[in-house]
Amino acid sequence: MQKLPLTASCEIKPYVTFGYALFVVTLLGVGLFGWYHVQANVQKVYGTVEETNAKIRLARTMQTAILKRIIVLHNAYGTDDPFTRDELRLRFIQLAGDYRKARKQLIDLGMSDEEKQHDDKLRVAIRESQALTEAAMDLVIDDAPPEVFLPAAASAEKTQNQLTALLDEFVELERQRQQMELDKSNKDFKLFRTILFTSSSLVLLISTLIAINLGRVIIRRSRTAMELANKDALTGLLNRLSFTHALNMAIDEAKQDRLVHSLLYLDLDQFKPINDTCGHATGDRLLQEITSKWGIRLRNDDLLARMGGDEFTILLKRTSPQQAIKVAQQISAITREIIFEHQGKTFPIGVSIGIAEINQDTPSASEVLEQADQACYAAKASDSESVVLAPQTGT
Repeated sequence: MQKLPLTASCEIKPYVTFGYALFVVTLLGVGLFGWYHVQANVQKVYGTVEETNAKIRLARTMQTAILKRIIVLHNAYGTDDPFTRDELRLRFIQLAGDYRKARKQLIDLGMSDEEKQHDDKLRVAIRESQALTEAAMDLVIDDAPPEVFLPAAASAEKTQNQLTALLDEFVELERQRQQMELDKSNKDFKLFRTILFTSSSLVLLISTLIAINLGRVIIRRSRTAMELANKDALTGLLNRLSFTHALNMAIDEAKQDRLVHSLLYLDLDQFKPINDTCGHATGDRLLQEITSKWGIRLRNDDLLARMGGDEFTILLKRTSPQQAIKVAQQISAITREIIFEHQGKTFPIGVSIGIAEINQDTPSASEVLEQADQACYAAKASDSESVVLAPQTGT
């Protein structure tokens, strides 16, 4: 016996949307976190670059002051004008102040352990250089002869060169620090990009699985709901609504393909006395037993439905009225063979069956049901016939 196909599609789009919405939200969260991380990293790199550039500028300022002091020293020695020499001596002192100012700014920026080690070396070299350069300037002021001034100036220049070399090392250290920070930032960015791609793929997979699983759940529940809506709660047979839908499809099929089907309308005989005497619960069990035996006789393509109470219908696909009569007679015989006893009483059971032909001229489901119902009424009213074939329309 054929089950009625589901006619309502199960709408799972909202749940698929939910799955992908979860993916988008999670991906957005990962993206925002990554954006924050990248922004923080960029700010850190920017700060480091700004700091190291400032330190490099200050180191170059210190180098310039050192070199200019040597130049001023030689210029002062080379002039005979006392006023010019005094001006150069003041310039010499001013450059020392420029050096100290730049160094203080450098220290105020903060130093790493490695930078502090370089600063310690600078401090030692400064003491030695300052003493030698100032001693050489004193020789200039005192008009010392060349054989005295030149060796002193050479010693001072040597220490000044050592200072500029230490400052070159400091500048290189800051550049290395810049490059290390940039390399670290680039590595972190690549790592974040990998994490973002991996997490996005994982979230997409999980979200898709969630959507699929939700879809399956909804399909199962929808199918169950549709089956319950299409079936009679007591017998599990098709109800009037779903059978009428199937009957309409059979009529359309008959019209399109010039097929012949048969409709059986069944009404149980003597069922009301059983219901009234034995109770509705007993009557319900009897209906379940009868319809179960009918279903065994029917083919997989046939449809059996409960129209209400003790009335039933059977749609015999691709079956002529003559063949339908034989099936109806067999069902009638099966019904009569059922022996129903209750509290020592035996109740006879029978069924009246009306048959209507479905062909290309059948106008509608309601009319063919009416024909079969009238034939069933005629069979019930007859004392000799339990199966009656309805006359075709127009005959």
